[in-house]
Amino acid sequence: MSIAIAGGTGGLGRALVDGILAKGKRKVLVLTRKVSGSPDANSNVRFVAVDYSNVDSLVLVLEEHNVDNVISTVNSITGENQSGLNLIEASERSKTTYRFVPSYFAFPPAIAKKTAVEALKKTSLEWTAVYNGFFLDYFGTPRVKSYMDDVAFFADLANNVASIPGSGNVPVVFTHTSDVARFIAGVTFHEVVRMAEDVK
Repeated sequence: MSIAIAGGTGGLGRALVDGILAKGKRKVLVLTRKVSGSPDANSNVRFVAVDYSNVDSLVLVLEEHNVDNVISTVNSITGENQSGLNLIEASERSKTTYRFVPSYFAFPPAIAKKTAVEALKKTSLEWTAVYNGFFLDYFGTPRVKSYMDDVAFFADLANNVASIPGSGNVPVVFTHTSDVARFIAGVTFHEVVRMAEDVK
């Protein structure tokens, strides 16, 4: 069995690939719109170009690679989420896929998150939405390893400028992408989920 990461060549996607590989014993299938260059040579990682608008072809890819878990990092600034919805439908139709993690990370607009959850509730898939707060990576690059783009959110450290919303005293959650990756690597292993279900 293998884990598919949609958007696995992006910043968070690459961190997730690293986290899952570090956990060991799983093969990772990176779903990408275009395979370019020569991806890292690792026998446990395969890169496959997919058309997110074609549900039938997505189903074939998931089944051909025996994918049991799908993690989406496919993001849309506009709130359009058809790629994510098609991936959910393909996962539901796949004979090998039973778990889905929607793209709830970072800044996709709320409407995209809402439509993903509504679609998942109508499936037989097990699913987990991860609420991780702001990515800490943006406040530590380039000194802290990260695949995320070097973008200044709230604090532009290079230019000694900060724009603090509100009073600045309201608690906020920050999580580094490597921590998100370790968490996702844990929840994709059914043994951990089964133990949690037993405790529940």
